[in-house]
Amino acid sequence: MKFNVATIKLLIQEAKSKVIEVYNRNPIFLLEHIFVVFFLIRYSLGVLEVILTNGASEGDGVSMLAFNYTPSIALYFINYLVTSILLVMRWRQTLFAITSTPLVLLLMVMVPLSSLWSIAPSKTINASISMIGTLQFGLYIATRYSLKDQVRILAVMFGVSNLLSFIFGIVFRKYGVMSAVHAGKWRGIYSHKNQLGKMMALCSGIFVLIGISEPLKRHRYLGWFGLFSALVLIQLSQSKSPLINIALLVIVSQLGQILRLPNKWMNRGMVWVSVVGINAYFYWNDIVVNVLGALGKDTTLTGRTDVWEFVIDRIKDRPILGYGFGTFWNGLNGESAYVIRSVRWPVPDSHNGFLDLCIDLGLVGLALYAWIVFQTLVKAIALMRVTRRIEYLWVLVFFTYSLIANLSESSLMFRNSLPTVIFSAVAFGVGINYCQEFRAIPSSITPSSTEISPALSTLSSENSLNQTDDK
Repeated sequence: MKFNVATIKLLIQEAKSKVIEVYNRNPIFLLEHIFVVFFLIRYSLGVLEVILTNGASEGDGVSMLAFNYTPSIALYFINYLVTSILLVMRWRQTLFAITSTPLVLLLMVMVPLSSLWSIAPSKTINASISMIGTLQFGLYIATRYSLKDQVRILAVMFGVSNLLSFIFGIVFRKYGVMSAVHAGKWRGIYSHKNQLGKMMALCSGIFVLIGISEPLKRHRYLGWFGLFSALVLIQLSQSKSPLINIALLVIVSQLGQILRLPNKWMNRGMVWVSVVGINAYFYWNDIVVNVLGALGKDTTLTGRTDVWEFVIDRIKDRPILGYGFGTFWNGLNGESAYVIRSVRWPVPDSHNGFLDLCIDLGLVGLALYAWIVFQTLVKAIALMRVTRRIEYLWVLVFFTYSLIANLSESSLMFRNSLPTVIFSAVAFGVGINYCQEFRAIPSSITPSSTEISPALSTLSSENSLNQTDDK
């Protein structure tokens, strides 16, 4: 099958029929899908911010703090409220998910608990509301969608986002294209070209998985087309850093499939990966210098390493539990004044997610987060070995993205942030699947598989039945 006009018409017709089918089965299911896609775009910081700021750009003399963000805040609180109601309505699935991944719950509890040692307790409590709301939306997604369907719903969300970004860049250029310092560079539905670049790096990982995992060939073509659209938007934004992340995500998505092979071939594959890894380690400095040089950057990552030095100085003052969640960065009015005066520019954060998490919750919080990631990866690999299902590659791809992105930006445990939502959804989702596969939780609180993902389970089975003449 070729990806031509006829294929596009077929995909549109198929999507329309699926929407009608879901609506006829239960209109609430369709409303839930719309609710999830809408708020995934919201958590990606798409559309609303660039409209509320009236298309303001960096360097045009307008402060981003001068605008009214009340509509954005109101939407987040609507999300928290609706998500809480949905979780209570599905209390059995919620309890099962929490019991299967108790460390994420512990991390959620630690956030408001940090007000006890916070330098600004009231600010920590306010920030904790947003953080818990963000994590619980991920919990809801995990109880509502299987891991495979999480990838699909994210693909739908990014497909809509990419389409809107092209529309904003072509039709509404005041909003979709930056001015002043970054004149002519696209930002799509986001408030900055760097945010567009970060989201396109993440969506590239999603579309690669769609391109290699979907049973229907036309859906695989759609995944590769989505990847192409993301690369075009990155080129238009002239944001080069995401290209490194995309290259690594593609490599991980391919190498990760070694884990699905029989033991004999997996062992051989891991030997070759180890050989390549050892060689890369010995030539690491040369690789980094050459890659950064090709992207027009230096080894200080545009001054980020200078920021890290002074942030680490502050961490040393309160290394165990940190300064309290969401309290450190407060311009020249708080502890961040030392860093800002030292680097001589108004740095808003550490430009490193791991340092910011350490600032907020100390080494204890960082260690807890790292253990959750490690535990989730181990469970995902075990499930991949047992089930041979390719959707567990998403866990490897996402945490690779998170690791690379947070070396130079801060999106680790960032409230009202899409990566935080996905972190929660992936951790709870893998925990649910692991407990179901290995019976790690008593059956008295274990819901049936249809209760865990009632809306899309039938659609997934139908796709499997339809693949016979399309491969």
